[in-house]
Amino acid sequence: MKDYHTVYLLSGSNIGDKATYLWYAVYQISKRVGFITKVSSMYETEPWGVKNQDDYYNQAIQLQTTLTPDQLLIQLKSIEKDAGRRPGSHMQPRVLDIDILLFDDLLLDKAHLKIPHPQLINRNFAIIPLAEIAPNLIHPSLQLPIHQLAQKTNDTLKVTPIQ
Repeated sequence: MKDYHTVYLLSGSNIGDKATYLWYAVYQISKRVGFITKVSSMYETEPWGVKNQDDYYNQAIQLQTTLTPDQLLIQLKSIEKDAGRRPGSHMQPRVLDIDILLFDDLLLDKAHLKIPHPQLINRNFAIIPLAEIAPNLIHPSLQLPIHQLAQKTNDTLKVTPIQ
């Protein structure tokens, strides 16, 4: 029997029908990656970093997978590409972005993949949706619950649940 890993992802979109792209991500992740166990509300969020672009929709996803972190990353990049994401769109408008926030209690520092996501605790658009679905989850390197980290962020950008 294969071991399952508990993984937390963040999906985001700020081009076209943003909600449809987030649901596309949920569907494709459930088809290609593993069993989705929780999905946060969708949040409308101000763009972080590059300001002259539309607001994003973001959503946190909890799943169980047998994939390794590198296998997971390959699948997520494939889902983004299939949704229409173009190469070189880091910090720029995009139809779909899916980041690995946490992978079990793993601490990973590779050139192409860092887990926990290094900016998780600095970005409201990531930590707030994650706190909705996993408030008591302990951050593996900081050893604090996610809900406490969400209260401590210095990010002032607005994150609003979509009704």
